[in-house]
Amino acid sequence: MKNKARLEKIKDLVLYRYGSTGVQEAINVAVKHKKMIPFYWVKNLNTYQCDRTDGVFRDCTLVREGTTVREVFNMIYPDLQNGLAFIEDVTNRRVSISKRL
Repeated sequence: MKNKARLEKIKDLVLYRYGSTGVQEAINVAVKHKKMIPFYWVKNLNTYQCDRTDGVFRDCTLVREGTTVREVFNMIYPDLQNGLAFIEDVTNRRVSISKRL
């Protein structure tokens, strides 16, 4: 009961007055300031799922502007340093592994 009353108080004092806690806005500003790009990686372009989760677009990696495709691959699959043959974009076009994001 105590926790429910506390949550109601937070709703009243913060959410109803300000619309949000401000956490998401702070994260957005930090990502923009550091020039980070959200990179949603998928293994299957038909289902948009990756091999680690069951959901669609569940995994997101923040990378700095100018990171190459190979560097992103090495972040996601650190054990497969030489396992990258190619990457395809949504139009089935092969993307250079040295291309900068």
